[in-house]
Amino acid sequence: MAIAILLTSVAPLPAQEETEALFEQQGLVKYGRRWILPCETDLAPELRQLDSLEQQLSFVQRQVDLAREDNARNWKRQQATLAAIDRLGKRLKEHAVGSDQEKELAQEIGRLRKMATSAGDAVEPKKLAALPNVRELLMQQAQLLATLTTRTVQLREDMVNLDQRYAKIRGEFLEEDQAVIGPLELLSRRLGRLARFERLANQDRLPIFLQNDKPRVAAVLDQDNPQIFTWNPNGKEIILTANMAQSAGVQYTPEEGGVVVLEKQELPVRKGRVAALRVGPALLQDVAVSVLPPEQEFRGGFLGGKVFQHFQPDLSLEELCLQFDAGAMEATADH
Repeated sequence: MAIAILLTSVAPLPAQEETEALFEQQGLVKYGRRWILPCETDLAPELRQLDSLEQQLSFVQRQVDLAREDNARNWKRQQATLAAIDRLGKRLKEHAVGSDQEKELAQEIGRLRKMATSAGDAVEPKKLAALPNVRELLMQQAQLLATLTTRTVQLREDMVNLDQRYAKIRGEFLEEDQAVIGPLELLSRRLGRLARFERLANQDRLPIFLQNDKPRVAAVLDQDNPQIFTWNPNGKEIILTANMAQSAGVQYTPEEGGVVVLEKQELPVRKGRVAALRVGPALLQDVAVSVLPPEQEFRGGFLGGKVFQHFQPDLSLEELCLQFDAGAMEATADH
C-alpha cells in the first residue's frame, strides 16, 4: 500500500516538469507561485520614477509661482512709487515754472525716478520669463514635462504590449495551466495608476520662457524626442532643424523643396512628414514639416500657432504659459 501511494504521488511530476519546460521556452520565469515575463518586474520601478518626476515638477512649479507672485508684488509697489513721484513732480513744477529752481527740481525728480526704477528686481510681468533665474526654472519645468510625456507614452505602450504577450502565451496552454501564468497585476489597475501621470504630462498649461526675446516651448517629436521650439503665434508651419529631422526620422516627400520666411529672410527647406508631434495636450499625427538646411541650425525649430488653431492656444507671458482650450480640444476629438 505504501509503495502504491508513493508511486501515485511521484507519477504527475514528469508532466509538471514538461509544462514548466514549456513555460521556460515561452520566456517565462518562476516568480513565487506564478510564471511571468521578466520584463514585468521593470514596471514597478518605472512607475516610481514617475513619482520622482512628479515631485520635481511640483517643487519647480512652486518656485515659479513664488517668483511670479514676488515680482508682481514688487512691480505694483514700484509703479505706485513712480506714480507718486510723478504727482509730486507735477505739483512742484506748477509752483516753480520760470524760477531758478525749475531745472534743479526736474533733475531731482529724474534722480528719484531712476532710484525707484532700479531698486529691487521687479520687471514688467510680461518680461519676467526673460530673467535668467526665472528662465532657468521655466526651462527645467518644460524639460521635466517633456520627459514625463515620453515616459508615460512608452510605459503605456509597454503595459499594453505585455498584456497582449501574456494573452498570446496563455493561448498556447490548457486552461488549468493558464491560471499560473502572469501578469502579477491586471492591466486596468496599472493603466489606472498611470492615468494620474498622463494627466499631469498633458496639462493644458505649458511653461513658456523667453530667450533672445522669443517665446520658447517644449514639444515631443514622435514619441520619445523632446525638443525646444520657438512659438510663432501667426506661423502656419512646423519648422525643424536638420538635426531635429534626423533624430525624429522625418520621411521626406518626393516633391521639390520649398521656401519659408523667418525674420524677413527667405530660406530654402525640404518638405517631409513626422509620425507625431505633441505639444502638451495637443497631439498631431502624420504632421507635415519643413526642414531647414544644416547651416541654419542656429535658428532652432518653430511651431506655427495656426497649425494648432483647433486647440485655441493662448500665449500669456504674464502668466508664463501657453494654454490650450480643453473644451475646444474635446470638440475637435469628437469630430
